[in-house]
Parts: sequence; C-alpha cells; structure tokens
Amino acid sequence: MTRRPTSDPHAAPSAARLAALLAGAALALGACTGGGQSSGEQSGQSGQSGPSQSGAADEGGTEAPAAGDLFVEGTIETPTSEVTARIGPLVNRGDHAVLVLEVELPDGAQAAGFERRDHWMAHPFRGIYRFPLLDLEAGTVEEPVRLGADPKASDEATLEISPFSQEPPYVAYSVYGPQDRDAVDVLVPSVGLVEDVPVVEESALPTDATDIRSVAALDSAEEEIGLPGQEINLRTAELQSFALATDDGQDIEVTPERVDINVNSDVLFDVDQDTLGSGAQAELQQVAAQLGGIEGGTITIVGHTDDVSTDEYNQALSERRAEAVRDALDDLADLSAFEVTTQGRGESEPRVAGTTSEARAANRRVEILVVPADTSGHVVIQGDDEAQLPEAEGPVGVAGEGATVSNDDGDTVRIDLTELRTRGRYLVGEVTVTNVGDTTDIGVLNALRAMTLSTPRGEFEPNQMSMPAGLTLLEGGQRFFPVDYSIAGADHTPVVPDQTATLEPGQSLVVPVVWPRMEADSAVLDVSDYKDVLGGMTAHYFLFRVTDIPIH
Repeated sequence: MTRRPTSDPHAAPSAARLAALLAGAALALGACTGGGQSSGEQSGQSGQSGPSQSGAADEGGTEAPAAGDLFVEGTIETPTSEVTARIGPLVNRGDHAVLVLEVELPDGAQAAGFERRDHWMAHPFRGIYRFPLLDLEAGTVEEPVRLGADPKASDEATLEISPFSQEPPYVAYSVYGPQDRDAVDVLVPSVGLVEDVPVVEESALPTDATDIRSVAALDSAEEEIGLPGQEINLRTAELQSFALATDDGQDIEVTPERVDINVNSDVLFDVDQDTLGSGAQAELQQVAAQLGGIEGGTITIVGHTDDVSTDEYNQALSERRAEAVRDALDDLADLSAFEVTTQGRGESEPRVAGTTSEARAANRRVEILVVPADTSGHVVIQGDDEAQLPEAEGPVGVAGEGATVSNDDGDTVRIDLTELRTRGRYLVGEVTVTNVGDTTDIGVLNALRAMTLSTPRGEFEPNQMSMPAGLTLLEGGQRFFPVDYSIAGADHTPVVPDQTATLEPGQSLVVPVVWPRMEADSAVLDVSDYKDVLGGMTAHYFLFRVTDIPIH
C-alpha cells in the first residue's frame, strides 16, 4: 500500500516551488490495520503539526509552505486507537540531513495506547532504531549516522520519542547523510514503506520557532543528540538479493554490481571426484538459465573444498572441479559474450567456520561469480517454470483471506499479504498479522523467523531475533528472502522492521518487507522450518503459507 505526499516530490524542493503547490492537504493513506478512516480524514484538512500557522511571506513575496507539503501520513493501530504517523521532511543541513518523525495520539490516549517499544523500535533503552532510507531504483540503503571516532559504534544519531514524558506534539529526529535527491522512501515499522518523503532545504521550513519542523526545533534536537562538533560516520550500503533453491542445491546473491551463484558440490560431485555426477545436470541447467538473462560480462568459476585431506590435495581438487563446471556450462549455455576464467581456492576460503559435518558441507561448493558488462540494468533471479512447491509446513490460505495459524504456545493469528508492488529493482509488500485468538500480549515478529538466532545466510546474529527474516516468497523453485545489506563487513541486515511488537486480541500489525523482484505475475508467502532447526516442533513460531499473491 503506497503512502505518498500530496505535493510533487520530483520538482526542485525550494520554498517558492512548495508555496505554489496545494497547501495544507496532506494525503493520509492508512495501513490496512482495520476499517477506520484514514488519518487524513481524522485530522482535518490543515495537515499541520504543532501550532496552527498560515505561512509567512518569503523574500520573493510568496507564502512559506504549509506543513502538509512537508510530510507523508500513515496510521499505526494500537490496542485502543489508531495513531497518526507523520514522516518528514528530510532536511539537508550541510554535512548531514535530519528526518522528522511525529505521532499524533487521539484525545490524550498516549498512556493507554502507543508504546514506542512495541510500534517503532526494538531496544527498550534506545530511541528510533533502523528507520532505513531506501532508493529502490538505485538499490541502496542508508541507516542513521553514527557519531564519534568509532565508525562501528552501535548507537544511532537519533532523538527518541517518548509519549509518556513529552507533551504533545510527540516527535523524534533521526540524522542521515546529506541528500542530493528530491524525495526518499522510508521503511516505517507498523506503517509500511512510506514513499516519496520530501527532501528539502532549510528555506522550505516553517518560520514559527515553536513548530517541530522549524530550524529552531532541528537545532534543539541536534543539541540533545550531541551532534555539534562530532565526527559523522555515514551508514550506506548496496541492497543485496538472496534466494535459496528449494532443493537446497544452490543459492544466489544479486547486488547492483554482480551476481554470485553458489552450487553445493555434494549435488555436483561424488566424494573426492572431479567428474560431474548424475544430479549435476539439473543444477547447472538452472545456472545456465540465470546466465542467459545477463547480456555478457565476466564469469569467474571458483572451486572450494572442505578441510579434510591436505592443502595440496584440496587445492588441486578445487581447480579440477571448477574446470568441470566450466565445461558443462559451455555446453548448456552460450557463453560467447562472457570472458570466462576458473580458479581453485581449496580449503582456504570456508563459507562457514567450524569442522562439523554441516559446516564442511556448506564449504564444499563451486561459485559462479558474474560481473555484468552493463550494471545499469537489473538482474532478475530466474526461476524454473516446472518446479513444484515444497510441502507446506502449516495452514495454507489465499491472498485476501490469509492463513489462520496457531503455534505450540496456543497463540492464534491470521496472516495475509494481499499484493506485491514492483518498486524499482524490488518487490514491496505489507504483511498484516491479526490476533484472532483470546491470548493477550502475543509476540509477533520473532515468531516469523523460524531460524532461531541466525540470519538467512547462516550468520550468527542474536541481535536480529526480533526481525521477521523468515517471511519468504516462493516462486520457480526459489525461496526469496527479504532484501538485505552489509555495512563495513558486518553480518547482513534484512530490510524488515526491527521491533518487539505484541498484539492484543483483535489487534493487527503491519509488517513492511522488501523482497527481490522476480519474473512472475504472482508469488507465495511462506514461513517454514527450511533449516530444519525446530525438530518437528513449531515452538512459538508461526509456520504457514499464503498463495496467489498478485504482483503489480
């Protein structure tokens, strides 16, 4: 569900331009959390926050913009009411930019409704947490900056929102790098992907110093954050797409600049052999189909082994296996537009640390590393039209009706995804989770992981335990995970909310997710124990499937 401002975000964000737009009418597109009015209808036509203002004349004689031209509205459902969320603007301020995040609580309901820990953040002792800025055309993400000499510091430059200690209006501020675009998309927990949040210069801000979007308010917030005089560490990365074949034979990673395909050597070769086995044809045919969707470039085929046997033996074996895969792909695909080389790395680059049988199996692989000649386009992960869906591990429903599922704790929810929207290189969807049982205080996002404390790539990352990275899409024999990214070599972070959210009976939660784009007109939402870590028990996890989700 798209959330957009009423004003045109693609024109130059000057005060004169904003003044010429339709002032004072912020379009509020509520998340699908119930049947109530949109927040725009609830809040009237002024679209203003803080004290009412009519706009002051600028030097050119035109009026300053109304507040409604500076933010995008959405709604957050709480146990007692719907809360209005206003996102924006993102204000350029020299070497950084500040995002304004506001909530409006109806009729003094703050003490009984909105919980910042449940709705907008994960950590109970920190403020705004991972409100990523997304550019889904370029394939990039930006987190709030870190301050100080340590670029890996864990605390974001944010000023938290606290309805229990603040007087209205309730507002938070988050600091990012300066922006050279006219609008940004922001992933907002409980609301969705808020698209086209205006990026403005200070000249576009209200002149009333008491307004939460004024220069004076931003100055005060930066003082509280401790920004003045601090070194600013930007937090940007490329988005990465990751899919795992449903037969576990291979996985594929796509970034804006390269494609990495990892094929399990155990399905290609018998033990200690460099001749392709009976199962290799099907796996390499899938690789050939992927290469067929790329118009030339370079291909590097790299063999890897486990740490059994000597370094010399493993090095030679890895080289011969890479050459065998090259020869097979040359028969299956037209590689004339590619420069193809092979390498062997032996046991020198394990994918997973350790000497367990599972770790060694993961390290026995052949990588096909592709750098397309034209990186301005988008590589779509290819599926197999003949592939069958794996067996569902829980209740199955259809889009628009959802699946009703219970876990071993006796909690019952209905989960639905009505549509997927194509946005640049990716798919965007808002999964709705509704407590349809009698249990109170149901934990939600942790229950949609089904992978305990690891990331989808196998990285041990307990700090992501409240991120629903188990919400996968199935299509064409591939399991598509939420898009993720890695900053400064850290473990991958999925583009999903990070919040400790709970639901009361009848309450719903919107979970915005970004997935890789695929060549299909529909997909299947699935949470399953694909890593086989639950031992046949669902524990507190919700395992389910929703089919026939249209892709627009």
